Amino acid sequence: FAVGVTSVDCTASNATETATASFAVAVVDEKPPVISSMPKNQQAEASGPTGATVVYSQPVATDNVDGSDPVTCEPESGATFSLGKTVVTCTATDVAGNSASKTFQVTVKDTTPPTITSLPEGGTVEATGPGGALVAYSEPTATDVVDGTVPTTCGPPSGSVFPLGKTTVKCSAGDSSGNTAKASFTVTVRDTSPPTISHVPEPIATTATHASGAKVTYSQPTATDLVDEAVTVRCSPKSGATFATGTTQVTCSATDRAGNVAMASFEITVLSE
Repeated sequence: FAVGVTSVDCTASNATETATASFAVAVVDEKPPVISSMPKNQQAEASGPTGATVVYSQPVATDNVDGSDPVTCEPESGATFSLGKTVVTCTATDVAGNSASKTFQVTVKDTTPPTITSLPEGGTVEATGPGGALVAYSEPTATDVVDGTVPTTCGPPSGSVFPLGKTTVKCSAGDSSGNTAKASFTVTVRDTSPPTISHVPEPIATTATHASGAKVTYSQPTATDLVDEAVTVRCSPKSGATFATGTTQVTCSATDRAGNVAMASFEITVLSE
């Protein structure tokens, strides 16, 4: 009997008469299609602020009457799925109007950290005082595939006083999903400036007091340094030494802790008796 209503006619006859009767047989399709080859739950990495394009294999549906039926899924394969979890519902309907549905889940996540760009190269800075030097640098920038531009934080911050030696500046940038990018550069503060010697005596002239010359006393020069502040000055020959007849050059030097040397000199002349 075909799908639908079929009339069955019955006839009975004797020698003189014939009788008839009938009844109806209805064949109905109440079984929905069977959906198979359903995609498994899957994850995708976000590729932009709107989420990610997700492609999945299309399920199929078979029916005991129709043979095969089309399957429609929503959202469809190749659509853009937003961040988070999305339930994809696939439905097949046969000619009789029976429907079957199955679902799977697509999760779009953001695990990609921002990208830090325009990172300063670092370099070397001259010390300007005992504490080091004030260092200013351009702030780096950071971009994220989902959030776009995100702020960066660096420490020590630009405009801080950096101590003598090498300092690593550490920068970080985070997105709204909690992913963090890190980068760093190095600033070296060095002391290459020599001390400054002051109060160097003017040339001195004196008369010999004995055959070997004369004992000469002079005021000791002083020295200051940007980093070390007070620095010892050493002169040769020393004050109070015996200077021979003639002109002697007194050489004074001052060395700071970084090994920078400053030099100065003056003359002492001892005249014959």
